[in-house]
Amino acid sequence: MIYQGKEVEILGEKTIFGEDIAWIKVQETGEFLQVPVQDLETAKESFSLPHLRFISIAAKIKDEIA
Repeated sequence: MIYQGKEVEILGEKTIFGEDIAWIKVQETGEFLQVPVQDLETAKESFSLPHLRFISIAAKIKDEIA
């Protein structure tokens, strides 16, 4: 997940007075924060060329075995 442009790890969630709150750890700084869940963004997946090659080769192997 992303919070204010920084990658974070969600440690837990709770509802306080009807608002969903996430307890997060900012990966870059190690800082712990409580933030509204709606302020979090989903990280966009980006794959490196070696990772894509691995997936492609694994798919070819799976097709040959099946």
